[in-house]
Amino acid sequence: MTSAPDTPSPSELLGLDQLHPEQREAATHGEGPLMIVAGAGTGKTQVVTQRIAWLISSKKARPEQILALTFTDKAAAEMESRVDQLVPYGLVGATIATFNAFCDRLVRDHAIELGLTSKLRVESTAEILVFLRERLFELGLERYLPLGQPDAHLRSLLALIDRARNEDVSPERYARFAEALVAAAGEDPERLDRAAAETEKARVYARYEQLLFGAGRVDFGAQIALALRLLRERPYLRRALQDRYRWILVDEFQDTNHVQFELVRMLAGDRRNLTVVGDDDQSIYRFRGARIENLLTFLEIFPDAKQVLLQRNHRSGQRILDDAHRLVRGNDPHRLEAQQGWDKRLLAQRRDASGELLQGVVEHRMFATGRDECEWVADDIARAIEQGTQRPRDIAIIGRAHSHLDAFAQALKGRGVRFRRMGTQGLYSRTEVLLCLNALRTIADPNSGAAHQVLGDALFGADPVDLARLGQRSKRRNRGLLTIASEALDGHWPEREAPLSDATLDAIRRFRTLHAALCDTALRRPTSEVLYQFVSESGFLESLVADESNAESLEKVQNLDKLFQLVARVGPLLQKDRVPAFIEHLDLLIEMGDDPAAAEVEIEDDAVHLLTAHAAKGLEFPVVHMVNLVEQRFPQYPKPEGLEFPVELRSTTRAGQAPDATEDHYREERRLFYVGMTRAKDRLVLTHAADYGGKRIAKPSRFVLEALQLPAPPKGVSAVARPGRSSLFEPGTRTPARPTSMSRPRFGQSFAKSSNERPVR
Repeated sequence: MTSAPDTPSPSELLGLDQLHPEQREAATHGEGPLMIVAGAGTGKTQVVTQRIAWLISSKKARPEQILALTFTDKAAAEMESRVDQLVPYGLVGATIATFNAFCDRLVRDHAIELGLTSKLRVESTAEILVFLRERLFELGLERYLPLGQPDAHLRSLLALIDRARNEDVSPERYARFAEALVAAAGEDPERLDRAAAETEKARVYARYEQLLFGAGRVDFGAQIALALRLLRERPYLRRALQDRYRWILVDEFQDTNHVQFELVRMLAGDRRNLTVVGDDDQSIYRFRGARIENLLTFLEIFPDAKQVLLQRNHRSGQRILDDAHRLVRGNDPHRLEAQQGWDKRLLAQRRDASGELLQGVVEHRMFATGRDECEWVADDIARAIEQGTQRPRDIAIIGRAHSHLDAFAQALKGRGVRFRRMGTQGLYSRTEVLLCLNALRTIADPNSGAAHQVLGDALFGADPVDLARLGQRSKRRNRGLLTIASEALDGHWPEREAPLSDATLDAIRRFRTLHAALCDTALRRPTSEVLYQFVSESGFLESLVADESNAESLEKVQNLDKLFQLVARVGPLLQKDRVPAFIEHLDLLIEMGDDPAAAEVEIEDDAVHLLTAHAAKGLEFPVVHMVNLVEQRFPQYPKPEGLEFPVELRSTTRAGQAPDATEDHYREERRLFYVGMTRAKDRLVLTHAADYGGKRIAKPSRFVLEALQLPAPPKGVSAVARPGRSSLFEPGTRTPARPTSMSRPRFGQSFAKSSNERPVR
């Protein structure tokens, strides 16, 4: 008789047996508050998803009783997918969403309780700026009424209002604060002046919300503020939501602001089944309102909370982790490790074939000029790829800002190294989107210069020299380029000038025929139909769909899809959805700074990644080059607020003492540097140069010195000689990057005569 096979235990089904003890402790925690402090690379997403799956599988919670909140749609989708795979019958009913998506649904479902319409429109910042510019004199501005272009003033006002919302300060509370300032000012002119300023800010804040809500619109900050207001003002609704969502989990808790924390605390209610996951050393979104203090405040509000510290790092070598930890300790005593007496040093877990723990490599390279730096980095990458020691996709170049990566992109391009820049282009700067918008502009105004861009695009293929000649003739005759091109096609071209090429004439012929058909449609049909007619009848869409396996083509298709979504969104806002009105409105949005992010295809593209430290969050690469590591670049100088938010209303103010904004800024820059360092798995290269083109020598970043325990450079070093600027752009004249001791300052015993001879840590 054959024995029946053993039935897998719930732990085996969920994979709990594969977790480390501390991960399993967090995933299987029962009732009550739980704080998981998860360092870089310690598998926090795995723990969160395992916890959700365990709650469902152990029947402690039904799926519909679980609410998991995060910050990006991508993170929410990944979490949902992982849980769906873990739960035997799939995930059905649980709410896994971003804060904004959850609050948007809550506000729409109960809009009547707030006196609002359920058909609220969520507006982007640019759309709000257009909305306010049209109502500038309804805001009650006197002191802050702009004399010139109002854009900068309105942006500052919006930033102030957004800060107030993040700090849970309503217009009514702001007004009471301003009234108190007036009452306490007496005859003091300085205090009276400040009271007048804050009174106007409070008045504008209140008027802004009246105008916005009265028009059935909200901005992103209002979504969360309105949701919190619902919970506070409607006890029956608060109780219903608390009964429904009995288990609440918040990912990336270090990135929450004061209002978001208040929201989840209120939802948790008396059950207190609130799990937060975060790492204070990776809080890098202060400019978006993130409040790192929420992690410490959580322990103050829930002193009995279970605390689990994840230290086992599955990403980086130990040497990389040790240097990163040494750096971030520069933020003591403002870190949980210092305040709670924890040991947050990360412990590497990866081993080589012999079973030894991988240590990783940290290199430090200094160069005479920025050109030397980018040339050496590009050479190093090209050599590794050529020798087969690394694939392009395994390498990343990380800078503080997108502009810092331009020279490295050029250097890689000169060596034929395939690379991919992440997050650099907005939707409107993509060539495929520009082509479509310019085609629409020629319909709105046939005499516009947009026809030059359309005819010159590869889709039509007019000769660039011919287009220049057509442009000059258009200017001389003061007539539109499309008109001049059409006349040339009909034989009206000066005999004294060389004839246009066949390619140009064919391009004009094809576009003239298509343009006439588009103009005919545009008289009767909305913009979206005209746009679809252009991409289909021109053959543009067909050419992209035919090569869907190509990552670039797929990106273009997704960008066109985003453009169609934008057209569908803007159309209903117009009195009449026709191309001229759409283009006028869109150009106004672009003028206000609107530029949605372009699509980023999730495809295994074998290319070197160029990205900023912010964009690198959540990613990992075997080799990371962190570049341009000098003062003023990384860290950047702090930027002053346009309109200062009152220190008395800030949630971080303690005992009347204002936080030091400058020190807060540099602490966040240090955390951002820490995030960049901990993206590296095997090799981390830190580079900087003495000369980036300014009058003064560039000082190495304080963060490099802190991480590597290097002495500060000597003071009073003069600027170095540098080659003429034009040489940076000369093709084919590249020379090896060999900084010499004469062309750069020397400091510290760890620096050798040549960057290629410098010892490796």
